[in-house]
Amino acid sequence: MTREEIADKLEELAKGIREGKTIQTYYTNWGDIKEHMLDDELRVENIRVKPEPKYIPFTIEDWKLLAEKRLKRKKDGKLYDFFWCSDRILAFELGRNLTCLGECIPCFWEQAKDEFVFADTGKPFAREVKDE
Repeated sequence: MTREEIADKLEELAKGIREGKTIQTYYTNWGDIKEHMLDDELRVENIRVKPEPKYIPFTIEDWKLLAEKRLKRKKDGKLYDFFWCSDRILAFELGRNLTCLGECIPCFWEQAKDEFVFADTGKPFAREVKDE
């Protein structure tokens, strides 16, 4: 690593530590460093700020993973059921008749990811991309 690359890495780590983010070290895979062990583990080439999860929209092929899942709308916390409709979903408020169009929200997948979370976990309505 050059001096510049090391400086950039240290700035990123210092920022992560100041912001209270989890710092990780690499031996055979990435693992979290416990707060009291930071001084022992700080080998620049083996540490990083833990990446934020990345999500991509679900596709129609993911329907089996989503069976019997409920959604929660971010802006009002209301619970919704949903079903597929070609390249979009139709979310409808629990306890409402499906013919009540005022309570139904049609969304493309990309919009649904920003509009809803899973009611049981609070995670985004999207598939998490696993990072190494």
